[in-house]
Amino acid sequence: MSAERFQPRATRYDIRAAVQYRLAAGGEWSDGHTVNISRTGMLIDAAGPDMPPGSSVHAVLAMAHTADTKWMRVLCRGEVVRTTERRPGGHGGLVAMTIDEYEFLPPSRGPLNDRPPTIDSTGPSIRIH
Repeated sequence: MSAERFQPRATRYDIRAAVQYRLAAGGEWSDGHTVNISRTGMLIDAAGPDMPPGSSVHAVLAMAHTADTKWMRVLCRGEVVRTTERRPGGHGGLVAMTIDEYEFLPPSRGPLNDRPPTIDSTGPSIRIH
């Protein structure tokens, strides 16, 4: 038996939240939404260009934080763990990333501004307008 201690996988929550992400080295922010999220990572339905596994990545989530629907933004820093096959044209697909650290952003920082997201009519996803 290994001396390593068993650590169960973090509970994943099926939450669709608006997200913008990019390589940590910089570049344009791309839109997407979370498929699920846990304390250690998230799965993003990504609309942007390829994000190779091992890449450092930043992602900003828009999330409700009170019953009266005030919105907050959370900057997550991590690494791409895996991706799925790209859609036609080389864009889109799923990106799994770790969440190594995070911070709550004031309204004026980051790619998502302080305007509240609106609900997309095609389902429970949140789209930033």
